[in-house]
Amino acid sequence: MQTTVTPAPTCHCGAPVDPDLIELAALFPSSIKADMCAACSDREAARQAEAASRAVARQESEAREARVVETIPPEIRRTDIAHPRFNAGLWLRIETWNPADLRWLGITGGPGTSKTRCLGLLAARLIREGRHVTWTTAMEFQDRVDDLRLSDRAVSGAARAYLERCRRASILVFDDFGKNTWNASIERHLFSLIDHRKTYDLPVLWSSNTSLREIFRTENLSTDRGGPLIGRMIEASRIETT
Repeated sequence: MQTTVTPAPTCHCGAPVDPDLIELAALFPSSIKADMCAACSDREAARQAEAASRAVARQESEAREARVVETIPPEIRRTDIAHPRFNAGLWLRIETWNPADLRWLGITGGPGTSKTRCLGLLAARLIREGRHVTWTTAMEFQDRVDDLRLSDRAVSGAARAYLERCRRASILVFDDFGKNTWNASIERHLFSLIDHRKTYDLPVLWSSNTSLREIFRTENLSTDRGGPLIGRMIEASRIETT
């Protein structure tokens, strides 16, 4: 009887297929194909791993861009650093700020000097680097503090959740500090926020149209909370003036 010899399979490059791959293909025919030599199999595995890595990186980048959109107000996201009225000098001074420095960043100066826009650019950079940023304003903070007194449990509960997010945020952007109306409740909640974040090395990026010392002199803040609140912000912050 004549014995038929089945030729050994070869790779598309002409080299013999890896014997180990043939054995694995026999065990797992639905998931493994025995059609490559060892070198081509290694190259294909590397190609697939690189493609998977690129896909993960693309998904992470898209997720970070989504967080930029969710975090930063639309008008601020549209900032054009080439616009003649944009404060490029301020941006050059703050663009490399890093939370590892353990110094907060404060920006003071008059309206229209790109304080908020620069904070937005910096926040976007930090989010794209994978950091988590929470954005709020003095007026929003005041509104939520006022909501705490309401009898509507859903509204007051949302206000408490907001204050807790500000308290525990990895990086907090607090825009327009001082535009709020000062009263005992605002003082108390702001002092609690600032004291907690300073104690636990949680960074704050803030802006104000008025210097902190001027706020303390003109707003009749209390000596037991208002003074320490301003003092902690000055002590914790590197302050840039526009």
